[in-house]
Amino acid sequence: MSWKSSLDMYEEAYTLHYQERKLAEARDLYDKIIEHFPDSDEAGYAVVQIGKIDAQSITRTTPSSRSRPTRKAVTTAVILSCVACIGVLAGGGALFFFVRQNQRTVQQLKTERESTRRQIVAVKLLLTAVGKAGTGHPESAIQIVREVKTLTPGDKTPYIIAADIYQHAGKYDRAIQEYQDLGAAFPLAEFVGDKIAMLKKEQARHRDSLTKAQTPPRLRKPNIPAPVQHQRMRSPRNGQSSGEVDSSLLIVDSVDFF
Repeated sequence: MSWKSSLDMYEEAYTLHYQERKLAEARDLYDKIIEHFPDSDEAGYAVVQIGKIDAQSITRTTPSSRSRPTRKAVTTAVILSCVACIGVLAGGGALFFFVRQNQRTVQQLKTERESTRRQIVAVKLLLTAVGKAGTGHPESAIQIVREVKTLTPGDKTPYIIAADIYQHAGKYDRAIQEYQDLGAAFPLAEFVGDKIAMLKKEQARHRDSLTKAQTPPRLRKPNIPAPVQHQRMRSPRNGQSSGEVDSSLLIVDSVDFF
């Protein structure tokens, strides 16, 4: 006969025990419950029932079937029941702990193997993204990096690579946003603030260079040199030596480009 659960087995054993009074068969079934379902509640109940059956067996072995069981027999039955109960519970507990520990170890190994597989795939995808960005396809590269973010949510690398791709493409706002997202996902990443500050400075320089490149030459403000001083030498007047310079002839002009 096959049973679907420990509860089915216990119900069958209970029927044999109390209704049909087949103690030997009931005891065998209680033993099977303990053997096959050591961590179930029914196993604990079965231990108690086995103790009762053993106590009844001891009582029946006395010389007079009508006489009451002696105190010694009852005490012995109780002790045997307690010992059996402790042994089964201890053994069942040890077995349950061993099984649970093995299950955790197997699950941990599976998790580590899956994590390693994801990391390998992520590295390959990131290399592909960097290659596409280097060949002038930044949008395709960003799409790949987004897939990596989903694949390895606990990794900072996709955010950094995405920011670098945007930076080289001149999209500083998007690069800054990537570092802001990284800071939100990883609050302990202290380098985020420095990276954002560096990107903002580079963005300002980039805007200045674009503004100068787009301004027509005639509207640019030139670099005005220092005033030029001219000395004009003329023939000396009456009463002046040839080495003297007439102060009235010293003219200081400012070169004006406007």
